[in-house]
Amino acid sequence: MKKECTIKKLHDDSQLDSLVRMHREIFLNTALQDKLIYFDENFREYFRKVLLYENQYIFGIFFDCEINGFLHFKKYENSLFLNNIFIDEKIRGKGTGTSVLNKILHQPFIGEEGFEFLELDVLESNPNAKRWYDKLGLFEINKDTWYLVNQISINKTINPNFEIAVDDNNFNSVFYNNKKVATIINDSYIIAHDKIALKYTAQKNILYKGRDLVSSKDEYMQYSEIDSSIRMKGKISQITNTLQCLNLK
Repeated sequence: MKKECTIKKLHDDSQLDSLVRMHREIFLNTALQDKLIYFDENFREYFRKVLLYENQYIFGIFFDCEINGFLHFKKYENSLFLNNIFIDEKIRGKGTGTSVLNKILHQPFIGEEGFEFLELDVLESNPNAKRWYDKLGLFEINKDTWYLVNQISINKTINPNFEIAVDDNNFNSVFYNNKKVATIINDSYIIAHDKIALKYTAQKNILYKGRDLVSSKDEYMQYSEIDSSIRMKGKISQITNTLQCLNLK
């Protein structure tokens, strides 16, 4: 018999430290470790605010009153976007993910918000997760490559319009002509949100996700492909039917 768990929608910061830890554990021992906002020292206070945002749905998975996982969804047009999922290793592989997702997709807010589709990103380096989403009936709609960029040389006077400032969420950031184009992670890495950020002079590696990086003829930088992010999508009605069948086995 499968051990039952309790699912609670989180509205406050009572589980904040555990949520921060679990966000980081998702990417431990991957090429993205230490390079995403989850590892930044300001993420804790940022996520405290996320817990209060409208159109964000964060569910804790509890066994014996202890949180052992979470799912974080966002509203994205008529899709429910699964931003992150974590299930502790000690309860993983026991049908927990199937059971939890099934329960959440049957909650009233799905219909009330008019969600028709479930969308998510899964790393190509995580084939087990990809196979699970395939099994649920999600299909690939596009794929972006994660690049780690190392600048060889660039003259900053060519692009004088960059500045470093703190954004509205208290992350140190790179701005170009007063528009945020990158986030600085613990003064060690830069996540580029706009291709123009690749021209910013920095003695740091720059992380960039996209399908349109630079050609190999660009001489001012070197880069390597470190992973790929696969966007998947499926109809919630079909996914819940599949989950129900899996849950009955």
